[in-house]
Amino acid sequence: MIKLSKQINVTEGIPRLTDYVEGDKLLHDSIMNAIGINNARGKPVIFTDDNNGEIRPIDGWGKHSMPINIKSVDPENGEMVNIIAVDSSSTTVAETEDGGIYAVKGGSCIIREGKTYFQKMGPFIAYVGLSNIDRISHALSTKIGYAAAVDKQIALRFLRNLTENMIIDNGINEVKKVQVLVDGSFKEPPFDLGRYSLSNIMGRHKDRAMFLGISKSSSIRAIRALYGGFAGASMQFADISTLIYSLSKGEFGRKMLIKMGEDGFVFRADLDDYSDPSYVLASLKKSDHLMHGYPESLKIAHLLSIFTSAEVAGVKATVAGVASEVLLGENMRKVLLGSLKVI
Repeated sequence: MIKLSKQINVTEGIPRLTDYVEGDKLLHDSIMNAIGINNARGKPVIFTDDNNGEIRPIDGWGKHSMPINIKSVDPENGEMVNIIAVDSSSTTVAETEDGGIYAVKGGSCIIREGKTYFQKMGPFIAYVGLSNIDRISHALSTKIGYAAAVDKQIALRFLRNLTENMIIDNGINEVKKVQVLVDGSFKEPPFDLGRYSLSNIMGRHKDRAMFLGISKSSSIRAIRALYGGFAGASMQFADISTLIYSLSKGEFGRKMLIKMGEDGFVFRADLDDYSDPSYVLASLKKSDHLMHGYPESLKIAHLLSIFTSAEVAGVKATVAGVASEVLLGENMRKVLLGSLKVI
């Protein structure tokens, strides 16, 4: 976000960048020519905001730069199936000297024999730190690694993945023959969840579950450049596994782009290695309500996993009750970069 009130306006005495690189002016000119705005001259653009997710051109880019083999899906190729859609969220509540205290919440939407059920898991409070990371590893019969104890973002992802995968594993055992929907792509995390890793769950349940991960956006620009190849009212998909595996490490499953009908957006979708894409997509169309091609069940699972302000307040009260002392703190960003006082 750009805040003009935080900026310092200087009108005189501003050195040019070339003043710093006078001895390497040729190198400077070469770099600036290579990255300069003139390299975008004549290209269509869309203005974006990093804080608001992926922004797409309403009418597409008009063309796609790489050849892509797009296949149509016959809606009659599928059948009504049971569905489990899962999502989760996690947030940092407090920190200790050697770890963090987090709140985790999971939600699932289950469509079973045409009837819809909602389930909510949590919020529950978790502590991940150097003092108990080995105990966590032992409980999961695997080696989590110390990164989850020292890196807040990895700890948050660890708790989200563990929560979602436990819901999935238990849900498959309960619902049986089912299509599992998750928000995001199939990619191994920087820790091992053992029995509760998604790849392990897929392997154990391949005879009674299909897995589909749908991403609402993609940071890989090469994928977004392919959206323009999808047109018309039909359901379509394209296999882009070769492209994804060449660009990203830790991926598993098949990688696709999908469009679920006339008003559907193009999404990246990851599929297990053993299911027929046409059958999976056609069955999803018959079993779930789709809003612009996105499953309503996944939307509900997301809403169920969102924290309310009352839940966060309750979690903090619980943490304060078990702590020996609640220390006063200060926001270092505000201390160091706070308001500018002109004397």
